[in-house]
Amino acid sequence: MKISNWFLAITVALLGSAFWWATPAPQADGVVIIPNYQKIETMADLVKPFKGKVLYIDVWATWCGPCRAEMEYAPELKSYIKDKAVEVIYFSVDDARMATKWEKIVKDETLAGHHLIANEKLYADLRRLIGVTNEMYIPRYLIIGKDGQLINNDAKRPSQKSALYKQIDAALAAK
Repeated sequence: MKISNWFLAITVALLGSAFWWATPAPQADGVVIIPNYQKIETMADLVKPFKGKVLYIDVWATWCGPCRAEMEYAPELKSYIKDKAVEVIYFSVDDARMATKWEKIVKDETLAGHHLIANEKLYADLRRLIGVTNEMYIPRYLIIGKDGQLINNDAKRPSQKSALYKQIDAALAAK
């Protein structure tokens, strides 16, 4: 093996999970399952690839009726943010054993956006970020600014259209 190939192999091995965001293009329906999402352990690592964009994070679970009811409004939200620097991340707090059911819901509901099931470390970091010491009530919505910092840890629901759109617009206007 040439030195350059050896160096490349070592670099890729050491940094492998750091490049989880080098994702393939979204499917035609806009659904993106974040590759290697199981390896993301901090909110900073989750939001890093989206720097320069506002993030709307939907914290949900497959067993949560109110979470699923809000998904009815996902197409309208997607339409509103279509030409804006905004990305939606669907942050599932399901147990990893629910991955098959989770993936089926994501595809059946055609939830355009980025998707992951949070591991224990990522879920704990989310709770730390928003100041929740125990379990968190869901659904819960967050807005992350273009700089990757939390702006709103209790954002409006998709069903609260105009109020949510005002929050998103304010985040986009922030420097």
